[in-house]
Amino acid sequence: MCDCGEGPETWRETTPVARREHSCCECSGSIRPGEKYRSVWGVWDGESNTFKTCSDCLDLDDWMHEGH
Repeated sequence: MCDCGEGPETWRETTPVARREHSCCECSGSIRPGEKYRSVWGVWDGESNTFKTCSDCLDLDDWMHEGH
């Protein structure tokens, strides 16, 4: 999910466990059933969108924000 530009008008972030396969919005890799992932739903410029991020990309994001 891009952190550039204006933020969403409204949003919700959850960390569900996948029941079916999804595609990661960051790396385009697979989010497999049973894998925990981040799901962000929001409204930007009047349009709703959902972004799903796999656990590997979340780990990388955490590492980057720790100052590495």
